[in-house]
Amino acid sequence: MGIKKPDIVARGAFQAKCPDCLIYRQIKESSNKKNPVFSLRYIQKGFGVDECPDGDKIALLKKMAQLSQTTWQDIFQSSRHGTGQEKIDKSCLKVPLPACVKDDTNLIAIRYNGLAPMIGFREDEVFHILWIDFNFKVYKH
Repeated sequence: MGIKKPDIVARGAFQAKCPDCLIYRQIKESSNKKNPVFSLRYIQKGFGVDECPDGDKIALLKKMAQLSQTTWQDIFQSSRHGTGQEKIDKSCLKVPLPACVKDDTNLIAIRYNGLAPMIGFREDEVFHILWIDFNFKVYKH
């Protein structure tokens, strides 16, 4: 019986999830140069597409199409009230935080129709939309 050699694949998978690891930072940095991908997987009840007025549905789709043609880096460098983004402090929320949002996850608001934001979190190049806040009820503005 000897010392078991660590499995490189398993070790690499662990490192990719560690925010302080070099591999994780490189993945994050490289995803800034990618186009955003939008996901409605974690959309919260009462704040989905079905609840939006028709004008907001169209504006949301147009904004997602527009942003999909740019990079995350471009979004970060834009005005927060234009095509940019804004970090939302969890303490400002007026709605419950879903279980899919971990303690170290940053919430981001991206304006899609005037000042109306879609709020969610980023996972590499994917933006998971949690709330489409057409009536400004998700957080204190």
